[in-house]
Amino acid sequence: MKTNYKKNSSIKKRYFKISCDVFTQDIIFCFNMTTSDILKVLKKYNALNDHNKAVFAEDSPPNVCGTLYFLEVGYLIALKWDDNRFRTSLSCAIHEITHLTHYILREARTPLQEETEEVYAYLMADLTLKFLNKVY
Repeated sequence: MKTNYKKNSSIKKRYFKISCDVFTQDIIFCFNMTTSDILKVLKKYNALNDHNKAVFAEDSPPNVCGTLYFLEVGYLIALKWDDNRFRTSLSCAIHEITHLTHYILREARTPLQEETEEVYAYLMADLTLKFLNKVY
C-alpha cells in the first residue's frame, strides 16, 4: 500500500488539507515536494485544472523555505521542511499562514485595522492550530 508519510521525519504526512470553515476555503500544505509531486496532490484533491496547472508551470517551486500559491479555489502552501532546522521550518510555516490570513480576510473585505484585529488574530490562531494538529 502506497502511503504519503515521509520516512525519518517528525512530519506525519508529506501533504494534507485543512479547511477554513467560516470563510469556506481549503488550504493544501505540501512538504519537500517537486512540482510534479504537487500536481499529483492537486489531482488527488480534484483540484487539477488549467488554472492550477498554469500556477505550477515551472519545473520546481522556488528555492525558498515556503511559498503561498493561489489556486482557482483555495490555496496551496509549499514548504521546505528540515527536522534539523525545526525552528526555521516552523517559523516559515507560520510566516506563510500569516500571509494566508491576510489574503483570506482581504478577500472577505475585512481590512486589518484596530476594529478587526481580533478577527485576524482568531483566524491566524485557528489556521495555525489546524496546521500543527496535522503535522504532529
